[in-house]
Parts: sequence; structure tokens; C-alpha cells
Amino acid sequence: MTGTNGTTAKHTGQVAQSYLLKNWRVVPIPPRSKNPGFKGWESSRITFDQVSKRFKPNSNIGLLLGEPSGWLVDIDLDCDEAVRLAGLFLPETELRSGRESSPHSHRWYTSKDATTKKFQSPDGTMLVELRSTGAQTVVHPSRHDKDDELYVWHEEGEPAKVGAGELTEAVSHLAAASLLARHWPSEGGRYRLRLLFLCGLPVRERREVLGAVFRRDRARVATEAGE
Repeated sequence: MTGTNGTTAKHTGQVAQSYLLKNWRVVPIPPRSKNPGFKGWESSRITFDQVSKRFKPNSNIGLLLGEPSGWLVDIDLDCDEAVRLAGLFLPETELRSGRESSPHSHRWYTSKDATTKKFQSPDGTMLVELRSTGAQTVVHPSRHDKDDELYVWHEEGEPAKVGAGELTEAVSHLAAASLLARHWPSEGGRYRLRLLFLCGLPVRERREVLGAVFRRDRARVATEAGE
């Protein structure tokens, strides 16, 4: 194979084996699905020789995240705002994936002891996820469950090594920035001016401002809900 996106791979099993050679644990997923569909998939440890029996040619592939795969973690950018702002908050990494309609929506890192965290807006929609032990992410050459789009690797370098605390903080502030970008009014260019203001601040001050706005917004929603 010339790479996991290459056309010389004959079937899914060969790609799955290429992931195992990188010490990334794989899990078989039914075609056009995100769910492995069997109990105990989190503890599944398929070996190189077992791939041909466990993966069908049109299976989807999931990568087991966190400890089983040497602390490989995935930052899933679930909203457009997070995709656009990720470069301002997340550390650089040479491993990125996504789909044609959602390019670069997954950024990959090695982060020892990182834990899975989900960041949602007050209305319950997902903003960003930090996926680690106990989670899995569907990867190339899988097909999306709704539109049959192909998952691809946009960059196939090494995942950056980042401390768990640093990465979690970066993701939390990205989530705050995404929420802010979604709800700040845009009349008269105020949206752009405010983002420019934030981008001009030192990283620590930028994160403090966004953190304060995020906490304020959550408090407002809780008050309106009568909590």
C-alpha cells in the first residue's frame, strides 16, 4: 500500500492491518455505521492475524482511542465554528482527518492519561469532543452512516504529543470560543471585530476571557430554565 488513502488497498482488512502496524487498535463496524454493534468492543484487542476473519471487505473501521492505542486521542470538531477556530486554540498536529463535506474536522494527538470529555452548547448540541479511552472514531476507508461519504486522512504525519492537562484546557477554550462565535451578534461587523480583539490577546488572556463568557452563558441559561 502507498498509504491509508491509497487506491492500491484491495479491501478494508489491509487498511486495518496497516493501522495495527502503527500500534493503533482497530474494531470492526458494520457498513455505513458508527456503532460497532457488539458488547465489549471497548476491550476488543484484534490481532494482525485475526483481521481477515473479523473484517469484511465493506466493513467500516473504528480506531480504539486512548490507552489501547498508545494514548492516541481524537479531537472531534462537531460544529462549523470549532472547525474554523481550531487553529487558534489547538496545538499543531500532522495527523488530521475528516470527510469531503467536513474536512479537517478531526485532529489527532498522543496524550497520556487524557480522558474523554464532551463539550455541548446550552441547547444540547455538541461543540467539541476530546475522545480517549473508552471511545472510538470511524476512519478511512469507512463510509459515513448518513450520506455515504468516504472518510479520509487529510494529513498522515505523526500525531503531536501534548500533555493531558494542556490539551483538555485547549479543547475547553475552543468550545467556549465556538459558542461565543455562534451567539455573538454580527450586525455592523461586531462579530468580526470581537474575534479580532480576541485573536490579538495573549493566549492566556484570550482563554480567560472566553472561559468567563462561557461560564456566564451557562449561568444565564440555567437561570432562564429555573434551575
